[in-house]
Amino acid sequence: MGAFWPSLFDILLLLSAAMIFGAIAVRLKQSAIVGYLLAGTILGPRALNIVLQIGTVEEVAELGVALLLFSIGLEFSWSRLKQLGRTAFVGGALQIILTTILASIAAYWFGIGVAAAIAVGAMIAMSSTACVLRTLSDRAEIDSVPGRLSLGILLSQDIAVVPLVILVTALGVINSPPIPTGMVPEESAAIQAEMNAPSAGQSIIAPLTNPEEVHTDYVKEALIDEDTVTQTLAEVGFQLTAAGLLIGAFFFFSKKVLPWFVTMRTISTNRELPILFALVVAAGSAWLAHALELSPALGAFVAGVVLGESSLATQIRSDVGSIKTLFVTLFFASIGMLADIAWILEHWYWVLGATAAVIIGKAVIIWMVERIMQVQHRHAIATGLCLAQVGEFSFVLAVTARGTDGNGLINDDVFNLIVSVSIVTFFVTPYLITISRPVSRWIEYTLRKRRLIHTPSKNLHGGDITLANHALIVGFGPAGQEVAELMLSLEEQVMVVDLNPMTATRVEQMGMMAQIGDAAAPEVLEHAEVGRAKLLVVTLPDHRAAAAVIRTARRMSPDLQIIARARYHVYVNELEKSGSNRVIDEEQAVGKELADQVRQEIGLDIGG
Repeated sequence: MGAFWPSLFDILLLLSAAMIFGAIAVRLKQSAIVGYLLAGTILGPRALNIVLQIGTVEEVAELGVALLLFSIGLEFSWSRLKQLGRTAFVGGALQIILTTILASIAAYWFGIGVAAAIAVGAMIAMSSTACVLRTLSDRAEIDSVPGRLSLGILLSQDIAVVPLVILVTALGVINSPPIPTGMVPEESAAIQAEMNAPSAGQSIIAPLTNPEEVHTDYVKEALIDEDTVTQTLAEVGFQLTAAGLLIGAFFFFSKKVLPWFVTMRTISTNRELPILFALVVAAGSAWLAHALELSPALGAFVAGVVLGESSLATQIRSDVGSIKTLFVTLFFASIGMLADIAWILEHWYWVLGATAAVIIGKAVIIWMVERIMQVQHRHAIATGLCLAQVGEFSFVLAVTARGTDGNGLINDDVFNLIVSVSIVTFFVTPYLITISRPVSRWIEYTLRKRRLIHTPSKNLHGGDITLANHALIVGFGPAGQEVAELMLSLEEQVMVVDLNPMTATRVEQMGMMAQIGDAAAPEVLEHAEVGRAKLLVVTLPDHRAAAAVIRTARRMSPDLQIIARARYHVYVNELEKSGSNRVIDEEQAVGKELADQVRQEIGLDIGG
């Protein structure tokens, strides 16, 4: 009982500092997560050393990361991923694979062992779901093209968490030599620590497991013993089997137990029981994964995905939110405590170089992947900049790879480098998202000006069709479809411009003409004969993209009648200034519809 109050005091200190630094970060237009990380760094053992009960904080933080991944699993949606289409799923898979391979090659080139290099590549491949989505949401850009593409890749990365955690765990088993006959565990740990430690004059990014540099008969015997190979394969097989059993157990739970539980009358009439149920599932899944010698975070994430498909998901997400905030704050603060300021200052050139390599490398890889998926250059570049950071899942992989007692995949220097780069990239992410659009437009303009690229524009009807006095619709979501159906009923010529080839094919099947391309590009509007159109209807939900289309169309056709959609009232003025003759305010339109419905209901009540 004596250790409880000092531990509680340390947690209160950490939460108070996180609250203060989080508020400062938000004031500086940063994510609050940056403030949480700084709070842990400053109060941690490598700075002011105010928090003394580090073990307790780390244990609470481990529960916090499990709850974080549980909540991310709750928000994951297979149906949402399907709606984002092939670009999201295939593009996300390509990004993870290519980034892991290229980052692994780079790490190996700098002297890291093969197994450790693969683990580092897996860490670099992940981006921050929490930081990116929060920033995009604050900027009202979730519905923009880069926002949807970023969401698709992040959902694909969520799926990849399970195999990546298993991969890093298996690599740790392969990398760790078993205890030879007659050797006590302490001797084995000492040998592994010697293997992981860089020698005098060696780079900090030293080979982690190089038996030629460790002249120990025990190690050589372990590396060539056939029993070692058998034991290693058995351990890897156990990890895969345990993960399969865990996933199978949750699948059975979702099909047999969860439907019965959800339909219980007691559950449906009591708000407290679903919250308790969610916490029991989150903590229980983490404990079960730990009992199976798997990552507790992995178990919590799988449980969240399973529970997220139930009818309780929306309510649980809402009710668990405040509890999640507490534990997530402690998680990021504890990660900040891992940062070694003295180490960062001593190796600042490694930190800056690795950070620049991560940002530029991931941005270019995602740019190329999205181009393979036939996404416009400007949107592909903007998506790459949005996702050019190391994510929270990477911390889980790093802690797994570090291991305990000096027997992990990566040594302390590599671990410190990963943590440092993660914190720096978290800090610059809001700025990267802010500049992503102007930078992507500038790069596309420069490349086009030098004739290194051209603006893709494809007319699905094939051949030249004379267009005149037609209606031009940009975007073919629900709003665009309503306008198109009206124009068809009036037997008007309709041309739809959209980025999605599948949408364009559907437009053709409905008897309208379709143009695949970015309507903000003059070449695309020129092919759509904007100069001969009598009406342009811009239905894009993203106000910035809509404003760009309106400005381009107004320059090309000064007398064109333009009607635009404003998703939020605050953007009406911006779209009007861009050149739209009329802007439909969604919030105002919904308000009028609600008022009409209320008026009818009141009138019916009075009449009765």
